[in-house]
Parts: sequence; C-alpha cells; structure tokens
Amino acid sequence: MSTYLGPFELSSSSASTINFDQDASPRVFWEFGRNGIGPLTTSGVQASGIMSSSLAKARGEGDWPDLQLFFMGVSVHKGFAEGLSRAFHLKRTDFIKYYGRSVNRNSFTQIVSLGRPRSRGYLTLGSTNPYDPLIIDPNYFENQEDVRILIEGSY
Repeated sequence: MSTYLGPFELSSSSASTINFDQDASPRVFWEFGRNGIGPLTTSGVQASGIMSSSLAKARGEGDWPDLQLFFMGVSVHKGFAEGLSRAFHLKRTDFIKYYGRSVNRNSFTQIVSLGRPRSRGYLTLGSTNPYDPLIIDPNYFENQEDVRILIEGSY
C-alpha cells in the first residue's frame, strides 16, 4: 500500500526533475539511443530510502524497516493523470481535476509505501465454474495501524 504526496511545485527548473512534455524531443531520444545519456535514463524515481516507523520500534522491530520513501522526479505532464488513473484503476476525472493545475509546471512527487502492511485481503473462487472470475478484496487499510504508519511516513 502506498500514498502519493504532491505534486510539489518548484519555482524554477531542477536538474532532478523531468517533464516529458518539455524534455522528450527527437534530440533527447537521439542522445539516449546513441550515448545513453539525458533525461530518458531515469525510471522516474530519483531516490529511495527505507526507515522504521515509531510503531515498529515500539514493537522491537526497529532494525526491520516498515516504510519505503521514493522521490519521483517526474513533473506532471499531459498524460500524467490519465496514466495514474489507469495504473490504479481509479476515476480518470478525479485525477485530471486534481493534477490539472500542475500540468507542465516543474514538480516532484513523494511516494510513501508500507513495507509490511498488517491489513490482509482475500482471494476466493467466484463459483464452482473455473472460468468465472475470482473474487479479490485487497482489504486495504482494514488495520488502522497501516494508516498510522503511512501518516507518520508522510511527515
């Protein structure tokens, strides 16, 4: 389980962010293909770190990190909202409304991810017919501790 924080807009261009609407030119593709350099060399995640929450430390599990933080240096571009809505199977219109004002502004996103969620989902057969779809319920945030840890990781 993860949460996306941002986008955090920057007042000027930054070497640690990429905006595909502005930075994806034929020259950029040529430089990447020929020399393996330029903005296309990134996966979008510029840095990552792991840490233990105070709840993990209180349980004596401080040496087993339960949070992972990602710095995603990809600015919001025209296809950003649609791509995220498709990836997470959420309402496209909500994403477009939320990210719309940040399109083509230099920005970054912070992703906070649970390493050891306590919530447990389930997978069951939809029927006795093996061709029927499965019933999948991830049961996200059923355990309130997951919520508390994500909030702590967001600070």
